[in-house]
Amino acid sequence: MRHRVSILFIQAASVLVLAIPANSQEHKEISNPPSTAKAAAVTIRLGTSAVVIPAPEGYEEATSQFESIKTRFTQSEAPSNEMLLVHLMSSDCELLRRTQEPKLDQYTKVSIRQTAKDREYYQADLAALVVEFRKNGASFMDPNSPTMKSLLERVEQRLKKTNPDGSLDMSQPINMGELEVSPNNYSVMLLLPFKGSSGESMPILAGMSFMRLQQRLVYVYTYRRYHSKADVEILQTFTKAWTSSILAAN
Repeated sequence: MRHRVSILFIQAASVLVLAIPANSQEHKEISNPPSTAKAAAVTIRLGTSAVVIPAPEGYEEATSQFESIKTRFTQSEAPSNEMLLVHLMSSDCELLRRTQEPKLDQYTKVSIRQTAKDREYYQADLAALVVEFRKNGASFMDPNSPTMKSLLERVEQRLKKTNPDGSLDMSQPINMGELEVSPNNYSVMLLLPFKGSSGESMPILAGMSFMRLQQRLVYVYTYRRYHSKADVEILQTFTKAWTSSILAAN
């Protein structure tokens, strides 16, 4: 069980580290023609289960509208994961419709391990995951561990396909504490201190939630650029509200 839990956390943490699309700070023209589809909630078929993910208030699912967003976030996934959804603020979607880069001050991502689509997870499985993370979470997310190093190298190779000059220098994520512990949701907040390819500091707050939805284990992430302590409370409130709405929809 410990090996299985460690793999789940390593796969999830690798997504957290490299989720920022390259050049996200820049305002420049982009070429992909946007769609106008705006789904308030999306139903995802995972094996025999149908999981419903409602959009957070003021957000839109972006991968169904913008091919550039779909490509960027797909390439940020660990090779054994599958990106399902990305929600951007409506203001960012408006920038994309005007063929400009989004600001990405706050956004979300939903993923799943590819081999877990058909597997049933029970409350006991999630409880065991919580116990294991409390004991060994730091080692699971250590960027210098051989397993994590290998995964990060593979993800960065995928990112370089669209941004050859881009790179990310990541140090140890800081565990900011648990947001929620329930039979169907385990959420923690992390501070991701890393540098972009030009050497600038780009700290990011990340909510990482392991959610048991229709007996499937789904990774739900929330992200916010860190400028001050106020950002911590903002993302905490946002994450709790959104995961609650996801649980209610399932």
